[in-house]
Amino acid sequence: MDSSFSSLPAELQFEIALKTDYKTLIHLCNTSKRLRERIYESNVFWKRKTECDFGDLYDLEEFEGNWQDTYQYYRSVFTLEFIHHLQKRKLGLAKDLLAVNDQRQFLVVDGYGEDEITALRMASYWGYEDIVDKLLTIGANPNLKDEYENTAVMLASYRGHNTIVTSLLNAKADPNFKDVKRKNALMKAAREGHEEIVGNLLNNNADPNVQDIFGYTALMKASRWGEEGIVQQLLRSNADPDFQNECGTTALMKASRWGKEAVVQQLLRANANPALKNEYGTTALMKAAGRGYPRIVRALQEAELS
Repeated sequence: MDSSFSSLPAELQFEIALKTDYKTLIHLCNTSKRLRERIYESNVFWKRKTECDFGDLYDLEEFEGNWQDTYQYYRSVFTLEFIHHLQKRKLGLAKDLLAVNDQRQFLVVDGYGEDEITALRMASYWGYEDIVDKLLTIGANPNLKDEYENTAVMLASYRGHNTIVTSLLNAKADPNFKDVKRKNALMKAAREGHEEIVGNLLNNNADPNVQDIFGYTALMKASRWGEEGIVQQLLRSNADPDFQNECGTTALMKASRWGKEAVVQQLLRANANPALKNEYGTTALMKAAGRGYPRIVRALQEAELS
């Protein structure tokens, strides 16, 4: 199409360009210096293009100046409106705008809304699978971060949207990016008990031994809540059961403190050290005894003697 378009009369090029979607138009103008001069650098063209693409969406203001800048302004307005609809869970309106974009391709796909929110992160958070797939198809970057350094895969993992996690990972989302508290997607999924997502992330090389700013690991989080399936997956992926947080607490201490007997047994079978102490000199056995869990006390005593 590039060569055939370039050979058309200038008037016909102009009219076709008005009806061409934005992404294709930019591509065409980048292939030919003549097209760039006739179309891309033409203020008259961008005035008409703004009217064609946005005249049915917004009340266009009378403007004297650079119409290419005006066109970009309305692209931003459109993008912010789309993100706003996603934020407010107005799914129908968001899909209406995506349908418009299918024809005109002027959405700033990685544009930011308030708090550095992108459309992809917002759709991932709310679990809008078809919108996530559409945004990835048109080039959304899955690794952009918000002001708290959350990526789309972190938000989807936290919320339990495994299908979206899969889509993002297939689009090369990095499962090991960390937020401002150094939590990765795996830690968020483990904390919320999303077993299937934990497996998905581990199968995509998520690091099971990441520690957050307080020294917690995914294994500690899962052990505290008695998530046996998650604990099993983490241990099979070489999560270290003897990592200690900033207070010296281990996963075994967490499970013992909260009476998670099955997890205690899992950790002991993985050679967790029952003799480790936290900064107060407390062991897992002391925690279990203090809370009144005799079966856990017995298991820990047997482990110490073996």
